[in-house]
Amino acid sequence: MKYTENMITENVDIRNELINRVDILNKVKKVLTLPCTEVMTMQQVADFYEVPLQTVNMCYQRNKAEIDMDGVVVMTPKTYKEFTNVTSCDVSKNPDYEQYRTHMVIHIDNNTDVVIPNRGIKVFPENAILRTGMLLTESAVALEVRTQLINVLNVVKEVQPELVTREIEHEEELYHNLFKTMLSGNTGEMFEALQNVVDYNNRHRLEMEKKINEIETANQELETANQVITSNLKVISDRSSLSRVIRCLARVKSKSYSQAWNEFYTFLNYKAHINLKKRGGKPYVNHINDNEWDIIQQVLVGYIEKNNLNATDFLKSCEIVK
Repeated sequence: MKYTENMITENVDIRNELINRVDILNKVKKVLTLPCTEVMTMQQVADFYEVPLQTVNMCYQRNKAEIDMDGVVVMTPKTYKEFTNVTSCDVSKNPDYEQYRTHMVIHIDNNTDVVIPNRGIKVFPENAILRTGMLLTESAVALEVRTQLINVLNVVKEVQPELVTREIEHEEELYHNLFKTMLSGNTGEMFEALQNVVDYNNRHRLEMEKKINEIETANQELETANQVITSNLKVISDRSSLSRVIRCLARVKSKSYSQAWNEFYTFLNYKAHINLKKRGGKPYVNHINDNEWDIIQQVLVGYIEKNNLNATDFLKSCEIVK
């Protein structure tokens, strides 16, 4: 099943699966958070998604419980200073903000100031910013965010679905602790818990992004292989024809038949995550499922090319194609 953009706005489970992919935000548009933090005010979220503040506020009110679980808190001038201390950012030594009797003005750049009243203002961590984009239907930027997320989800679900739910219990524990400290009213513990969530997401995001890039690279290689196998070359569809190609390659490259097979099995596992040796005993080729032959064929072309052979010419020389 292919996932679509509309599924994100309609399915909370899909949103939860994608909530750590905050890296998508910067791929779509530069994220401008409060200095020394990874949070935005609601107005900044509205600016990011290029919609009126009221639009974001209505989206937030409709989905308040869900978005709040991503770490939305009320930040006051006092808690802003406490938070920057937790993150080892000494704001007091640079002109990032000015404190007045009733409010604080934070200077983000020459054109942007953020006012935080003494009574506080809601701020959104990156996960809450991302979830808002998953739910916001009136924004072209949010639509692009969801499109990018669906591209990621389709890649992961096709090739390695376990990446989506990895360490989910640990993540839930961190968010549960954050929510508990929010209810306690202890700002020091609250921002420490929030920083733990931020640190976790940063580590998890880098690991996820690395693996996603590996998957995308593998998919690109398979797509290249698929282009080599045009409609008149799609002939590797059974064990006999596959064995014939492996035997021919072993002869051309002066390898033993078993060596050529073992190399192909390893290459197949690496490129398509199909480990035939774990499915049963020899001959391992017998464990290929009927619905896997298109992938087998694509990987085989890659294996031929890996041996410095032109796949089309090689298949013709082995009399696999006319």
